[in-house]
Amino acid sequence: MKGIFEHCPSFPRYTMSWSISTVFYFVRATPLYTLSLKDLSYRTFLLSLLSGQHCQTITYLSLDNMIKSDDTFIFVITENLKHTRTGVHQSISEFQAYPYDSNICILSHLLKYFEMTSELVNSSQILLISFIKPPIDQYP
Repeated sequence: MKGIFEHCPSFPRYTMSWSISTVFYFVRATPLYTLSLKDLSYRTFLLSLLSGQHCQTITYLSLDNMIKSDDTFIFVITENLKHTRTGVHQSISEFQAYPYDSNICILSHLLKYFEMTSELVNSSQILLISFIKPPIDQYP
C-alpha cells in the first residue's frame, strides 16, 4: 500500500479558498435598486453562501413551500435529493434579514427578485428561473 501511495499520492481537492469579505465588498459596491434581472440572478449565489447547501438543494426551493414572515423566509424541501436516504430528511433552509445593510441582505434580494420575476412566473412555482432563452432548435 505504501508503494501505491508513493506512486499516486492523494492531495486535497481544493488547495485554496476565496475570501468572503472580498465577495461582500463587490456585492455592496452596486446598490440593489440598480440591478438588472440578470445581475440580480447572479446575486442569488447568496442563497447558497448563506445556507451552505448544495446547488441541487437551491434549485428545489419552491414558492409553494415557502413560509414568509417579517424578517425571515423559510423554505421546506419536499423533493428527494441525491443525498436523501431512509430516515434522513433535508432540513429547512431559513434566511433571516440583515437590517444593517440592505445591499447584502438576502431578504431584500429575494423581495426584489420576486418583484422582477412576478410577470414571468405563470404556473411554475420554482423560486429560481432562467433568464436565458433555450436555443431555437429546441422549439417544435
